[in-house]
Formats: sequence, structure tokens, C-alpha cells
Amino acid sequence: MQEKETKYALITGGSMGIGKAIAIELAQKSTPLLLVALEEPMLYQTADELRQTYQIPVETLGINLVDEQSPQRVFDWCQENNYAVNILINNAGFGRGGQMHAFQLSEYYAMMALNNRATVGLTYLFIPELERHDEAYILIMSSMEAMLPLPYKAVYAGTKNFLFGYALALREELSGKNIGVTVMCPGPTVTNESGLKRIQANPSNKILVKMPDEVARAGVNGMFQRKNIVVPGRLQSTFFSLGKHLPTRLKMRLLKRISQSFANDPG
Repeated sequence: MQEKETKYALITGGSMGIGKAIAIELAQKSTPLLLVALEEPMLYQTADELRQTYQIPVETLGINLVDEQSPQRVFDWCQENNYAVNILINNAGFGRGGQMHAFQLSEYYAMMALNNRATVGLTYLFIPELERHDEAYILIMSSMEAMLPLPYKAVYAGTKNFLFGYALALREELSGKNIGVTVMCPGPTVTNESGLKRIQANPSNKILVKMPDEVARAGVNGMFQRKNIVVPGRLQSTFFSLGKHLPTRLKMRLLKRISQSFANDPG
């Protein structure tokens, strides 16, 4: 009798923040995990926690996904170890807020490489692997800012707008196949200490803020339901819709006022 194949969910940026919360959400469903993140102690600590708590296989790869060859290295690692992947979570990413020249150009290039190039590369390489399973899923992490292009976060918002359009187009391209494609567009989410301090400094932001576990639950459930877009939170969904329908001139004036705090407080 042939041994049943173990199917894994691969999560980029799976060691902290929303990525870790997604890993926990899937672990609670007894899903074996492949965590891909920077080579840091937190990656291995997270893996150990998940193994001990949920008694599931958890494998790790420490890698910098900004590097151009990293998607191929991730794919090769899975192939060499016979890790069958039927869920691909493109979560890794980072952002910066501030005047355009508050950061070096190299940092913007790194942001575009991680948020966009790595996602496209991994998705491209893993689609043939996903196609061979009866059911497979791709979850792509965008943002509310895909529809709300915040001044002083121009590059970050641009990367999220790209992911939003890419995910929806890919979903149609793969329609009729076994692969569901879902794009998640969360609002402000507390994923680290600096994010928490920013929220505390501007209490008005709290009405839109979600914790990583709330965002992860909405994303994973939406992915398995094969939804096209997931916006966690009713108020967040309203803002997202307004972003699509408000006249551009009015929308951008409002967004400039909302995001003014980033102008003199880069981070």
C-alpha cells in the first residue's frame, strides 16, 4: 500500500506578525508547515513552538527573499526534500512611511524586490506543483492601501496595488483549475513594537487596528472558501470600498491629511 503524501503549507515571513499568526491558524487545522523567513532565532523559536503545541511537522528555511535568486532556492529546497506544497502563502513584505527622500533608494528597491518580485517568482515556480494536487490554494498579502494610495507611503502603497491587481488577474487565469487564488487586504495591524508605538501615539488609528490573529483567521478562512478578496473587519471593508468609489481628487486630499503623521516621522 502506497504511503500517503504529506502536504505542506509554505508561508513566507512565517516567523512573526501576520505570517506567524497564519502559521498558528493552519497548525490548529493540523496542517504541516514550511516556514520561510530571515535566518534569525525567531524563525526556529516559532517552529519549535508550533511543533510542541500542535504536534505537526514544521520545517524551516532561513533566507533573505530580497535576493533575486531566493525564489528558486526556496523551490529547489522543497524539491530536494520532497516537500509536497498545496498551499502557498505569499506573506513576506515590509513598508516604510515618510517623505520620499527620507530613505535610500536601495531600501525602496529592496521593498519592491520583497513585496513584488519574490511573490511573483515563488508563485510562478510553484504553480506546476500546486496543479498536481486535487485542491490547492494561493494567498497573497496586499493591503487596504491597494485602494488607498497614501502619500508619504508611495512606494509601499504601489507595491500593494501591484499585488492586488496581480492576484485578481492570476485568479482569472487559473479559473477552472484546482488552484484558488485569494488576495488579503488588511488595514493597520500591530505586527511589531514600532507599530504598537505608532498606534499609541495616534489613538484615532485604533478604530481600524486589528491584531495579527484576527487578520490571519479571516485570511485563512477566506482562502479555504476560495474568496477573491478578503478585507478583515466591517469598518475596514467600508473604507476599502470608499477607496474604489470616491473621486480621485477628493480621495487623495483626504489621504494626504490622514497620512500627514508619516511626513515628519519616518518609519
